[in-house]
Amino acid sequence: MVEYGVTEETHSSTARALQLGIPPAVTPLGYLLWRSGFRAFKDWYFPEGWREGETKLQGDKPLNRDQERRMTDKLRKDLERFLNQKSREDLKEWEEPARELANKILKELR
Repeated sequence: MVEYGVTEETHSSTARALQLGIPPAVTPLGYLLWRSGFRAFKDWYFPEGWREGETKLQGDKPLNRDQERRMTDKLRKDLERFLNQKSREDLKEWEEPARELANKILKELR
């Protein structure tokens, strides 16, 4: 898990992108996690029980080939769904870099 607290300037772009519905893997922090071998993501935008600290992005690595295939298939579908959505002009500054990363990841997965 990587903390990205909404008020922290260092990761505020990840926080904003997640708030806009951009897939975690193509946010700045998410892409770093993906490059590090993580294939499944969960945005902990609120702490359960209120004792787990700030908001954070969790990445999971597959434990075996079967799990890797399932995680990769889900990631591929999520990114394809994102790319197939109509772009919004008002979100262009957020969507364009995310779309570039999504295409890059999908290309690497082929």
